[in-house]
Amino acid sequence: MRATLKRGHEIIRTRSPGWLNLLFWCAYVCIAIWVVGTAADSKAVRISLLLAAAALWVNLYPRFIEGPRLIPAINQVTLLSIPLGNQLTVMIDIAVSDLLGEEPSTAAKELMAAVEGVQSAVIRKSSEWLITWLRTYLSQGGRYVPPDGLIRPFLSDRRTTPTFFIPLFVYNAGAKHGEICSVVMTAELVSDRERRWAYAAYCEIDESKLIHLNQSTRDMDKISGIFSGSIIKPSDSAKLNLNFIPIHEVRGVQISSTSLLPGIYDLRVVGVDRKNRRVFSTVLKGYPLEEDTLLYSFKQGHWIFRPRDDENILHLMETNLI
Repeated sequence: MRATLKRGHEIIRTRSPGWLNLLFWCAYVCIAIWVVGTAADSKAVRISLLLAAAALWVNLYPRFIEGPRLIPAINQVTLLSIPLGNQLTVMIDIAVSDLLGEEPSTAAKELMAAVEGVQSAVIRKSSEWLITWLRTYLSQGGRYVPPDGLIRPFLSDRRTTPTFFIPLFVYNAGAKHGEICSVVMTAELVSDRERRWAYAAYCEIDESKLIHLNQSTRDMDKISGIFSGSIIKPSDSAKLNLNFIPIHEVRGVQISSTSLLPGIYDLRVVGVDRKNRRVFSTVLKGYPLEEDTLLYSFKQGHWIFRPRDDENILHLMETNLI
C-alpha cells in the first residue's frame, strides 16, 4: 500500500513496510481454508504444518524481513524567540511609527532628547533618515524598548514568526536500519483548518544555551550543528534536538502570509528518507498559543510546553505519591 503527501511541487511517497506480511497472511488464510476442506485423515497433520508455518513467520518476519519501523515521540515543544535579524527590521518599523506618531512613547521621547539629529528628522518627517540611523543605532547595541501596545499590531507580520525547538525521540522497531534525511513540521490552526504554517528542521539546538533565558544569546550560538540526517539501527533509538525554522514560500508557492496567529494548533512532524518517502509521522494535538506568548517570543523569550505535565500530576495525586 502506498500513499502520497504533497510538499511544494514535490510528492512525498509514503510506504507501508508490512505489505509482504499482508501478502503472506492472505495466502495463509487461503491455504487454511483449503486445509479445512480436505480429507479428515490428513487434516491434523496439515493443521500442525500450518501452525508451524505461522509460528515461523511470526518470528522470522519482524527479525529479518521487515524494513525499518520508526516510532517517534515528542514530550515537549519550546517556542523560541524570533531571529534577531527579523526583530531588528520590525523594531525599526515600530520605532519610526512611534517617533512620527501624534503621541510618541516615553522611549521615543528619550531618543529625541538624546540625539539632536533624531529630533530634527522627526520635525522634517524624514522617515528615510530615521530608518538609516536606527539600523546603525540598534545593530550596535542602542536601546529602544517600545511599549507592548506598539508591538502587538506587528505580531501578525510574517517577520515575527517564531521558531521552535522540539526534542524528537525516535525508536526503530523494525529489522533494518532506519534512515531520516529531513524532518518537516506543519502547524494547523484548529479553528480554521485552511490556515497552515510550514517549518523545516535545518539545525540542531544546543540545549545548554536555552537554560540562560535572561542572557542575550546570538542565534548562531544556540545552534550545535546542521541537521544532516540520522541513521537508526534496529532496536535502537536516537534523540534529535531539532530547530524548526518557518518556511513561508516553496518554489514560488506561498504557504503562509502572516506569522502564527493566537489559537489552538495541531502540530504534525514528518520524517522523510533520501528517496523522498515518509518514514514516520506524529501529531501533537491541542498546542495552545496565546498573544502574550507571541509577545514574549518577540522580546527574545522562550516558552516551554509539556503536554503531559497535567496528566502526570493527576496520576501522581491519584496514586497518593504527591
